[in-house]
Amino acid sequence: TKMDDLEESVNNSISSFDTRLTQTEEKVESYNNRITTLESDNVTNKTNISNNTNSISTIEGQINTINTEIESLDSRVESNENSISTINENLTNLSNLVKNRRFIVIGDSYCDGTNSWIKSMQKYLNLNDNDFVKSYMGGAGFAHGAKNFLTLLQEASVSNPNTITDIVVCGGANNYSEDQDTILNGVGGIKEFVNYAKSNYPNATIHIGFIGVNLNNNDNMPRAMNAYKQCTIFGARYLNNTEFILPSYSLLQSDFIHPNEQGDYQLGFYITN
Repeated sequence: TKMDDLEESVNNSISSFDTRLTQTEEKVESYNNRITTLESDNVTNKTNISNNTNSISTIEGQINTINTEIESLDSRVESNENSISTINENLTNLSNLVKNRRFIVIGDSYCDGTNSWIKSMQKYLNLNDNDFVKSYMGGAGFAHGAKNFLTLLQEASVSNPNTITDIVVCGGANNYSEDQDTILNGVGGIKEFVNYAKSNYPNATIHIGFIGVNLNNNDNMPRAMNAYKQCTIFGARYLNNTEFILPSYSLLQSDFIHPNEQGDYQLGFYITN
């Protein structure tokens, strides 16, 4: 009947509508899920962006620190280059200075031996025998009879005396028996030595050093040392601290008087410098 057909049609329409409604609701739910996912992704992205921003700031800070360190290194390199340049200039000046200097060097038995201080000094300065005249004798000292530093200076074979720039004399141990006034003013003493040197080598600077051994074990050694130090009143220069170059028995031979090879090296190096 028509009524039945109408009812069936209406039911079919309702069923179709329910189906479409269900599908629509599913789509809405799917959309809502996607929206939720997108919102979550957005929060995550914002967090990532924030973290990346912080990382970028950290990296920029590290880059700034590195740049600062590079600038500091550049400054240090420049400073070192300037120092190296200054050192090279000083070495050149020293080399030129040594090339234009001539020495007379006088000593006692400390100058014996292959590597004695007087021979080490010549090696350090790289001077030949004409420009580095050596005169020494075992037992020599100032105002010390036949074994006298003045005699050694007088006997030195020197060409062109006016070109001698330095006279170096080092001793000390052999003067332990003389009193201070004798060392200074006696025959062949420091005063006479300096006056002779000035008269015969007018362009020379006179250097006097006391090489100390057993300074604390012999009351006369400090007395002799003090006399040597007073050479300045006559116009000589005292080689400061030469008396402390041999402070240890480890630098002496078995006689505990003369330097061993290491002691010779210490003396030669210090006196040269």
